[in-house]
Amino acid sequence: MAVLAATLTACDNNVFKVEGNVEGAADTTKLIVEYAMNDQWVVADTAMTTGNGDFKFAIAAPEFPNVYRLRHGQDVIYFPIDSVESLTINTKLKAFGTDYTMEGSQQAETMAKIDKEAIEFATGKRDAAGYEAWKDDIARNVIVKDQESLKSILSYYLITKYVGDKPLFDPTVPKDLKVIGAVANNYKQFLPNDPRTLLLERIFIEAQREARRANNEGVTMAATEVGLFDINLQDKNGQYRSLREVASHGNVVILNFTLLTADFSPMFNKLLNDIYSKHRAQGLEIFQVCFDDNEADWVRAASNLPWIVVRDPNSEASVSLRDYNVNGVPTVFIVGRNGELVERVDNLDDLESRVARQL
Repeated sequence: MAVLAATLTACDNNVFKVEGNVEGAADTTKLIVEYAMNDQWVVADTAMTTGNGDFKFAIAAPEFPNVYRLRHGQDVIYFPIDSVESLTINTKLKAFGTDYTMEGSQQAETMAKIDKEAIEFATGKRDAAGYEAWKDDIARNVIVKDQESLKSILSYYLITKYVGDKPLFDPTVPKDLKVIGAVANNYKQFLPNDPRTLLLERIFIEAQREARRANNEGVTMAATEVGLFDINLQDKNGQYRSLREVASHGNVVILNFTLLTADFSPMFNKLLNDIYSKHRAQGLEIFQVCFDDNEADWVRAASNLPWIVVRDPNSEASVSLRDYNVNGVPTVFIVGRNGELVERVDNLDDLESRVARQL
């Protein structure tokens, strides 16, 4: 596989910043920033507040988005970090972890809001009758939207969160398991190298196994259904083609990221053509996104291809590469007849059978 030069990994000198004020703190008040790793909390940095309670941290940005926490003694404030955010946290020494504000990113503000609501439910300050409606709202208006934007560290945090001594999303409850499965599938498709991916898959499969054991059913990962990130680019004739529009007509779509001028391209396109010729009548489409630097060479290479071929002039800086977590080409996805992303196909030998399964 040819590998793109672009990388999403932060440079060693990239840092995220957390600062703010702890009302009532002194220059002897110790604060600790920790990050989650393998179900444990690891110290990232420590600092003392100033005499008026101000504090400031500058910590190396993580390779993958992660959950961090600001701790004073046993009291903690959780916050998410994608890369090089700057967050401001203001709290009170006597109400650390319960009375605080957080600014700097929408994810962080959402996490803070949900955490404080969870504390209210756990301590009986909110009516327990509204708990399920609150959960449904989180699933629908936070987790689903979070998956669409691939800010999945917030979703990960929420499906592994406890309210009191009970999980917010309980894998033994069928509707909660669907939420967990959606996040697990999102990680598997878009973040295969994230260290949380295997953990999420294991949680989902083990819970599914328990749920099906009574019926002696097999255990499989649920079909991935992830909303498409639209790609709207010009084809070789200068006409704009939209992935979302193409996928809205009930066809199965092979979504391919590639370089037409690469050495591997002729053989790879022959594979696509064989599959396309065989299954086109059954409703198969191909949407091929190219990152070739030279437009003229790309037009010549695309001229005889019978499917939709578009070119992204941003090359390695393409938003689509980030949206679909593409680290190398060719990369192939399958879009189902319902217009949802079904799966990423890593083994091209399996591509035709995977396509046929959707048809």
